Amino acid sequence: MRVFEAKSGITVLYNKVESPFVDIRYIVKCGSVDERVKSEYGMAHALEHMFFRGTTNRDYKEIEHETRSMGGESNAYTQADKTVFLMNVPVESFEAGFDILSDALYNSVFDPDLWELEKGAIVSEIRGFTEDAVSTLELKAFNHLLGDRIGHPIAGYEEVIKKAKVQDLLKFKDAFYKGSNIFISITGGVSFQQLNKVVNRYDNLDQSKPSKREFSPGKMKFNMKPMKLLNKYSEQAHIYAVKPITVPNEIADFSSAIATECLSNYLFDQLRSESGLCYGVDVARTSEFPKVFFLELATSVDHKNVGATLDGIERSIDELGSGKALTDDRIEEAYGMAY
Repeated sequence: MRVFEAKSGITVLYNKVESPFVDIRYIVKCGSVDERVKSEYGMAHALEHMFFRGTTNRDYKEIEHETRSMGGESNAYTQADKTVFLMNVPVESFEAGFDILSDALYNSVFDPDLWELEKGAIVSEIRGFTEDAVSTLELKAFNHLLGDRIGHPIAGYEEVIKKAKVQDLLKFKDAFYKGSNIFISITGGVSFQQLNKVVNRYDNLDQSKPSKREFSPGKMKFNMKPMKLLNKYSEQAHIYAVKPITVPNEIADFSSAIATECLSNYLFDQLRSESGLCYGVDVARTSEFPKVFFLELATSVDHKNVGATLDGIERSIDELGSGKALTDDRIEEAYGMAY
């Protein structure tokens, strides 16, 4: 990995890999945790949609056509702590791909008519999450755990998106899309000489200081208990739990990864193999927010088995904490799955 600063002042992470393709990413330190009031909830995600809707140099059809004609793919995604814009192209099309991606990031026009059209896609995406049982529980769990200021859905709320104007998006963009909040990651078969030449030619970073992030893990008020969703139109009830965990150093990080795998295996043994309560239990350790890890657990069971399953989950977690479930064989098995 090579890290350097381009002429524009932007930081570039370069990883040379022998490949016929190159992955280009603009990573912006701006996500849902930077949305400070309800009228901003969903702005980071809405911006992600609009950056590919036309620039001063290309309309959205030209962006799509040029990308596809060179055998490339473009995409973007928003998380709690960042937004990522990416382009994957053949090595010989690196300059053309970088040109399109940097053009989208720096020269988007945010046409009001296209924003009104894009609202439909965003609202559809929001409804897709809220109409899925597991996604609904996940959203409710994080909201209950962290409060609406931090735990609101990344895609935002339908009523906020419908009311938002282009000026609202631009105000949010102007606060965070500049300076040290933006850097580039490039991985693939492109040479450093070519990469350096292209980045210096096309990158146009605004070096002014971005707004200060107001999110602080230490200020979060954790308030969580397992949640369940019973749908009378479905034979399955859904259970979801999430718990914050602390990993202050590499040893704790390693230990929590092993413990997560142990818990996953132990819950499967207890709830499915020995009790037949459910088909499976998904357990994962994720980092949805900066510097904070979460243990997430999800399963689906018959309505009549909700109580027994919740009891089994709590008992299994207690037994893991007491060391009963952390046998040498289970730890060795977990190590093989985690690493």
